Amino acid sequence: MINTFEKETKPLTDWERMHLLPAMVKELSQHVSRRSAIKSDYIAERMLLATGQKPNGARIRKIVNHIRITGMIPCLVATSEGYYVAANAEEIADCVISLQQRAKQIDQVAQALHNQMLTRFPMSGQMRLF
Repeated sequence: MINTFEKETKPLTDWERMHLLPAMVKELSQHVSRRSAIKSDYIAERMLLATGQKPNGARIRKIVNHIRITGMIPCLVATSEGYYVAANAEEIADCVISLQQRAKQIDQVAQALHNQMLTRFPMSGQMRLF
């Protein structure tokens, strides 16, 4: 779980693992190449039809994260157009670069906030996070 986002990033529930995960794997597997990408709001609607429950965006991202990390759908990537299974190495490379860039930006913000905390609250020095 991610600190301060515990509800959104909690582990998959039994229901999600048994019902939502298989339905999402089935749906996402059908979207091969950038031109057939599917956005999360459409995934939510498709999951409502498939399972009777409509997941929110945070839970969709959590399940997609699980699918990607476990390799349930190899080469599942995302762009601003949505999620899809990469049709070639370039689509995967683009996604990897995007993820690395976003991770770098997140780290820059974390570093800046940490430095600001130490400046604004000098007594927090024992709370060094990096």
